[in-house]
Amino acid sequence: MEKQETRIISVKYCDFCGKEKQHLSRCVVCKKEMCNENGGKAHAAYGIELYRYSDGQRIISSPICTTCGDMNIIITISQLLDGMMKETPVLL
Repeated sequence: MEKQETRIISVKYCDFCGKEKQHLSRCVVCKKEMCNENGGKAHAAYGIELYRYSDGQRIISSPICTTCGDMNIIITISQLLDGMMKETPVLL
């Protein structure tokens, strides 16, 4: 007798191009999902990485989308860091 596994597979869509993708990244500022087309350069304008001072261990690596990258956002680093840890967008 053959055993079959059933898995729940969630379908993910890029918020920018609408394509179905397996792996998506989330913008740090607006929290929109973006695909990694063209090596991640299609929708990402910048990448932000945080390293631990004591040993250089990378703590966070997240992209910023082109829409948020083009905006003139005036926030403090503290507000950005707090927003990176939440599910809601940094700017409401």
